[in-house]
Amino acid sequence: MLRKAGVGRGDRVAVFLPQSLESAVAIYGILHAGAAFVPIDPATPPARMQAILDKCGVRHLITQEGKRADIARLIQTPHGLDLIVGLDAGLGGISTKSWAEVFAATPSDGPQITDQDLSYVMWTSGSTGAPKGMTHVHRNGLIYAGNLAETHGLCADDRFLGLSPLHFDMAVMDYIAAPLVGATTIIVPEAVAKLPAALTRLAAQQRATVVYTVPFAMTQMLHRGAMEKYDLTALRWMIFGGENFPAKHLRALMQALPQARFANAFGPAETHQISSYTLPGPPEDGAAIPVGKPWRTLEAMVVDAKDHPVTPGEAGELLVRSPSCMLGYWDDPVRTDHAFFRRPLGGTLSQVFYRTGDLVRQDPDGMMYFLGRVGRQIKLRGFRIELDEVEAVLVAAPGVQDCAVVCDDTRQHLVGFLRPDAGQTPDLARLKARCRDHLPPYAVPSELRVIRAFPRTGSAKIDRAALVRLELDKD
Repeated sequence: MLRKAGVGRGDRVAVFLPQSLESAVAIYGILHAGAAFVPIDPATPPARMQAILDKCGVRHLITQEGKRADIARLIQTPHGLDLIVGLDAGLGGISTKSWAEVFAATPSDGPQITDQDLSYVMWTSGSTGAPKGMTHVHRNGLIYAGNLAETHGLCADDRFLGLSPLHFDMAVMDYIAAPLVGATTIIVPEAVAKLPAALTRLAAQQRATVVYTVPFAMTQMLHRGAMEKYDLTALRWMIFGGENFPAKHLRALMQALPQARFANAFGPAETHQISSYTLPGPPEDGAAIPVGKPWRTLEAMVVDAKDHPVTPGEAGELLVRSPSCMLGYWDDPVRTDHAFFRRPLGGTLSQVFYRTGDLVRQDPDGMMYFLGRVGRQIKLRGFRIELDEVEAVLVAAPGVQDCAVVCDDTRQHLVGFLRPDAGQTPDLARLKARCRDHLPPYAVPSELRVIRAFPRTGSAKIDRAALVRLELDKD
């Protein structure tokens, strides 16, 4: 159908769908047509969605009837859409095709493509600034999927709990790694994913064997998923990444699922994953959990502020030369140039490394430890402060489930946001004293605030930019 509508090699087709069977049909159909899919967060506001469509030159969009109102708002402004797939009736004079027509269509052959052809363009959440479109070719996703399969021994008997939305690169495991090994992906409906008890029940009923998601989702299963009611003995891998997993929550989850192996996955979406570390046992509070050794398919280099390699054991920014790395940011040459470091080989040749922005320490044997983000180190009143270090002290305190520390530049002080465990009321004075016991005076938050729920990005990470706005708006 897409081929008959004029979609060809290299075209970009937007996917504006919640987790569903249609989402799988959409991405495989787009790839078969030789095009690249552009996943868009179903919660994306029309203005941002329009910016992505315009930037990528999208003429074809795949959606469903439940998104008709959103699409109607979108096309009130000038647009370049020629076809919308997934609507039962026309909209605003744009040609449409229903899902009934899609499933009734006769399959057609796709164009010949190579592993260097564009496969997907994933856009950042925008929580740290203007969104960027990461361009990936087929080779990137296949190598990433192959590394996942090799590292975790994935096989045809596995049943993946497909939690990650398409606009999150973790979805590559569900939609590419699973077919690569002949495994099954259980597509989790959005409504179920938001209800921990329903998610736990689904995992038990479907005998899920592999879960790959963010620590927040796993913590929700632990505290609100009624895990004791269900048989989860089929689970053999619990893979987490995207954020630090507080040791106390991770330890409790590992004790609740003693048969499962737990792995800390590490790497930015620009390179997909870089490494993975399988925990030998439940961690103790304060223990540094490694992020693993670099996969054998890539080269890692830790450098100082002048791009000089540091000696083993010293902290520095992680640079990566990887076959799963993006080509660059879509139609953004300035950001693309800043994102890469080129190591000269001689003449006009060079080796290209991606600047991850991650601060790490690497042991002589290659084991890496994540220390924080380059942008998470701030300078306040002349002192350098690692915000991740402050958060680690707070989240380890009894009664604190999640926390986030931000800097209020206008008042020149730190603010700590805390979400307590269910039924708990944090003693803020005691928490402030804990900070004074574990941190230098200049790193102690000036203010601690209790919050019922954290704003989160489309990939379920805490949206710290939104917290800064919340702090600035309180007056």
